[in-house]
Amino acid sequence: MMNGRRVGWEELHQNVKDLAYKVVDSFKPASITIVGVARGGWIVAALLSYELSHMFAIDAKVRSIGIKRYGDEGKPHKLPIGANAELYEIPTVESVSPACLTLVVDEISATGVTLDKAVKVLGFAGATWVKSAVLYTTDDDFCDLSMEKIDRKTWLYFPWDAEKEDER
Repeated sequence: MMNGRRVGWEELHQNVKDLAYKVVDSFKPASITIVGVARGGWIVAALLSYELSHMFAIDAKVRSIGIKRYGDEGKPHKLPIGANAELYEIPTVESVSPACLTLVVDEISATGVTLDKAVKVLGFAGATWVKSAVLYTTDDDFCDLSMEKIDRKTWLYFPWDAEKEDER
């Protein structure tokens, strides 16, 4: 049985601020392209870009990548390359600078498959320094940086999930 936990905007924003410090301490980037994984990662990417730009004066560009692991019926589906994911938006080589840090971000990683796929795709797109970060993970080995490790049986409800909470 899943345990539910609501993540509010205040907690989310504090975790993003703390993640900004971790990014700077761990990687010391002069410039960064933050690639948000659709859809929750877009929010993390936007907030992280703001924090890095304003707190550390780091040139932070935001891009997006779309990786869909589940079909409309809620079941995983296969990607021809081999991972359970469907790529539907990939940054162009011109939008991912090989000279700067490319940081793939998402709000949560439960299996690591989505992050792994995104990191590999960005490498194929020409990025040479690619790292990953999430706010919540079930296993720290799934990403380079995370803010909080959660139990696999914990279902997080983010502010943008409010209407869906009753459906679970």
